[in-house]
Amino acid sequence: MLVTIALYLTLSLSSLGAQQVIDLSSFERCRACEVDAVLVLRLGDPDLPGGIESVWARVVFDAAHGGYAVYQKTGTHVQLFDSLGAFQAVLSREGGGPGELRSLVAVAFADGNIVMFDFTGPKSVVMTRDGEVVTEARFDVRVGDFRVISADTVVIGSMDWRPELVGYPLHLVSLSEGEVL
Repeated sequence: MLVTIALYLTLSLSSLGAQQVIDLSSFERCRACEVDAVLVLRLGDPDLPGGIESVWARVVFDAAHGGYAVYQKTGTHVQLFDSLGAFQAVLSREGGGPGELRSLVAVAFADGNIVMFDFTGPKSVVMTRDGEVVTEARFDVRVGDFRVISADTVVIGSMDWRPELVGYPLHLVSLSEGEVL
């Protein structure tokens, strides 16, 4: 029987210093054992732009078009990687202007674009993989996690404690209009 060990993406603690890279070819393998180690995925290179050194990173996969978006909740940018884990780009930056974020809540893919929700806006920003802003909309409710329903519609979980919204934790939202449907 052959046993395969899959090595997944590991992110180092900042107190440990640089991310340790495992070189699979340096391991001696027992010839009598039927164990095989397979590297499943590595996102970024710690010595190049796009390297990830955070225990708080969240990874979202684009099943329709391939690739990954990596972000940190309360962060200000999203890093994009191709389906093999090679770094492609950084989207957004800190601020309150067009295409800028102050406190990311969640990120998802919709029709090849990246949908980002900013808690402090509260607003949504939809960008292409090239960093062009497709739409940006502000909302009356404090956004929480969300799920994409279509290219223009999402369901958000409200993080709003106003009395008139108690009992209404989910909202159907138009990304292009910025209105709660």
